[in-house]
Amino acid sequence: MFAVQQKELDYYSCKWQLINLKLLSSSSTSYLLEGYQESSKSKVILKFGLKSEIISEASALKFYNGLGCVRLLAVDEKRGVLLRSYAYLPSLRSFFPNKDEDAVLCAVSVMKKLHSKKPPKDGYPTIADWINSLKTHSVILKNHIDRAKSITRDLLNSSEQNVLLHGDLHHDNLLQNEQGEWIAIDPKGVVGEVAYEVGAFIRNPMPELLKYNASDIINRRIKLFSEHLGIDEERIRKWSYVQSVLAACFAIEDNQSWRPWIKCTELITYSN
Repeated sequence: MFAVQQKELDYYSCKWQLINLKLLSSSSTSYLLEGYQESSKSKVILKFGLKSEIISEASALKFYNGLGCVRLLAVDEKRGVLLRSYAYLPSLRSFFPNKDEDAVLCAVSVMKKLHSKKPPKDGYPTIADWINSLKTHSVILKNHIDRAKSITRDLLNSSEQNVLLHGDLHHDNLLQNEQGEWIAIDPKGVVGEVAYEVGAFIRNPMPELLKYNASDIINRRIKLFSEHLGIDEERIRKWSYVQSVLAACFAIEDNQSWRPWIKCTELITYSN
């Protein structure tokens, strides 16, 4: 688990005027606490993480500047610590499965805000960078990875407009602010077309999705996103396949099961 010493908590409590820090979650890559900032008189989130991930997240938060996303309040890039505005549970996962169409519309509203700004000139990875970094983890995944890379090349060659994408906009990363508006947390920050952004939502929440009629749910979501975002349905399908392969690879790297994600690829149909 990610380790944070008490003296570090004391240091940032003093530095950023924080009180009442309480642990929310801890994983192998991050340590998350909620607290209260006396200077702003507001609830906040203090996050410790891998330096590279904190730097990427902070950069994306700066770019969005609170538009469709939590606000970055402070960051210490050398240690890998950031302070951000508070977002309230439950997440959009709570809408599944009974309010799935409503969940899609909430996600659409957030995406439109996130993607309304002109894309940055440089400083962020691209979708191509992510896909090219994929390693062949096993014979089983090799065919999927090769196919995902081929699809990606075709999509990138026909891509028109790029924006800064959240990069991991699934149900658990969509919460509400104090005004009750749905906003995103934990952006990765990657440059690409809007159709790519939809993929994380299409395949989640996992593994709950696979306990229902996942094929119908996936197809209905794709049609809704296509309609409300004005995106070609086939591009959504292909990017969703690519993202599911990515998720399987990440699962292997995290010593988790890749099978649910590969099952998801089998449910996403597209034209060759």
